[in-house]
Amino acid sequence: MVMGLALVLLAGCGSAAQTPAAEQRVDLHGTEVTEPYDLPDTLFTDSAGHAYRLASTPTSPIVVLVFGYSHCEPRCSSAPATLAEALELLPEALRQRVTGILITVDPVRDTPAILQDWLARTAPGVIGLTGDRSDVQHVAERVGVAISGKQRNGQDGYFLGHGTQLIAFGPDRSAIVYWQQDDSAADIAADLDNLVRGES
Repeated sequence: MVMGLALVLLAGCGSAAQTPAAEQRVDLHGTEVTEPYDLPDTLFTDSAGHAYRLASTPTSPIVVLVFGYSHCEPRCSSAPATLAEALELLPEALRQRVTGILITVDPVRDTPAILQDWLARTAPGVIGLTGDRSDVQHVAERVGVAISGKQRNGQDGYFLGHGTQLIAFGPDRSAIVYWQQDDSAADIAADLDNLVRGES
């Protein structure tokens, strides 16, 4: 179990609660991960249909990970959309040093093509990954993001609860900081600016 982030099971979407192992750094708006854990190098398929290893395919020094899915309620899309907005706020030279990644928690419905279309509309610039449900669950557990089981509804058949925190990993793919769903794009961008410059 990851100690840096709390596992939160939700009926819909929500974000992780701060734990005693997490502290607010003076130079960060987000919450520092004081007991770091590594990003697993799990093999997924990206929204272009290509193989994508979560930790080793990105060449940027900073990777920001978020979970979500295309059939979720509009509030659910706010975390990846905020990430996309934060990336847009960075100067171009810094933006190229950050990779934003969304892993779908609903790989049955989220084919690469559906992910590509959804992210193009809601979170342009964020890479979408899909794969086996067991791999999605494994990565989520490793990084402290809760995913609940299917719950029926009358519109789309079912929905999935999941944590919506955004987690930044450094060049060694060890977790550095995370943000809650409601943190602003400006604050996240400021933190990313600091993190990238710190790795330069």
